[in-house]
Amino acid sequence: MNISQYKIAVPKILEIIIFISGVIAVQRFSLGLVGASICVVPYIFYIYYKSINKTSLSLSSLLLALVFTVDQGASVYPETPAIIRYIIYLTILITLIKFSYLRVDERVIRLFYFVAVSIGIGTISNIINPFGVIDYGTFLRDMQVVFLLGIFIFMRRYVELDLHLIFVGSLGYLFGEIINIIFYYTSNIEYLSYDSKKVFVYFPLLYLYIKNYKKSIKVLFAGILIVIILLYVSRMILFSSLVLLLFALLVHSFKYKKYNIYIWIVVVFFISREIDIMGITEGVSILPRKTYYFFETILENMYSFNIAQLFQILDPVRYVEHEMFFSRPLIEVLFGSGLGSGIVDFRGLMGFIGSDNDAFSDKELYTSIYYNLHDFWIDYGLRFGLLSVICIIYKLIIEKMIRGEIIMGIFYGILLLNTTFTTSGLLMTTFMIRFISENNEK
Repeated sequence: MNISQYKIAVPKILEIIIFISGVIAVQRFSLGLVGASICVVPYIFYIYYKSINKTSLSLSSLLLALVFTVDQGASVYPETPAIIRYIIYLTILITLIKFSYLRVDERVIRLFYFVAVSIGIGTISNIINPFGVIDYGTFLRDMQVVFLLGIFIFMRRYVELDLHLIFVGSLGYLFGEIINIIFYYTSNIEYLSYDSKKVFVYFPLLYLYIKNYKKSIKVLFAGILIVIILLYVSRMILFSSLVLLLFALLVHSFKYKKYNIYIWIVVVFFISREIDIMGITEGVSILPRKTYYFFETILENMYSFNIAQLFQILDPVRYVEHEMFFSRPLIEVLFGSGLGSGIVDFRGLMGFIGSDNDAFSDKELYTSIYYNLHDFWIDYGLRFGLLSVICIIYKLIIEKMIRGEIIMGIFYGILLLNTTFTTSGLLMTTFMIRFISENNEK
């Protein structure tokens, strides 16, 4: 079957409406519920293009409908009404099933067998363990993950997303955040966005690299993106972006035997020691307090080379989570504690966390049993096992980079590490990985 039959030119009127919808979708400061409900517009286009069998445009419109929903407002920004969100979620699930053949994909079946065995070992161990705990809500979320992983066992139909239409929507999304920064954002606002899918703002830069735009344009967009990411005040987005970029440079240098990049890294490292970066940025009032403190702490401690101490200072909650995770029996660390399981704080390490925190429920704090950890590798590693997490990271990120798809590897890594803690983010990541064609990078 010829894939090209699914690809058609994007109508200009559709581009204009999608771009405007992207701008409106992030106007959480000014438009409130209107912005949170604009996802209905691309969903209508999904229905229309589905009815006339223009599959690529319909799937792309559906993805944008999902992206434009607001799943987390933290009682600060309005969220998309639940009925709208769940209709879109259900449509995404049905679409993932519809475009899958009942034919096993031999490339991933061994990985699935390994994950299934790991889950089985962990779940049985948790059941027979007198100290084992299972939470029903967490169990249902884990079953969602198992279902979505299971979809990748089967071959998908010959269809792909229209990256140009998604780029137009993401461009509106990015432009909307620029409007927020210029006209509404102040340093007194703690977070520019709480939404779990906000890393979608990376997509314009991804598209520019895939389509080989001029370097000056890519640098401009990268600069704008850096400002937005800093104001999102997400340490994991910052950390994962930096680590993935450095790892990509490492893979690229070994693959093409270009080792001069390490000289530049060393030069930048030593030059940074002589520059008073905090003094330069002290008058930049737009930087949030948390972002300023993040960089200040790194610069004050980076030359001590005590990574554990730096980690503990930067984020004591995450530090304690890792301490609890790796203090468990080795078999549980490697193969997980099973579906729905939590981690018990026997030593009271989490005792410093107050009830006004946003990460843990009152029940978790009261019982000292925690089900929602911050980082992907220990949150999923807790129930699916660290080995399963490593295999998934290798398949989606490292293998992509080794095959030469450096930018896609970075993008998939950012999605995987920053969005999969919610249903909405998990669906977005699954949908994009499933339907973005392979070998996009030329």
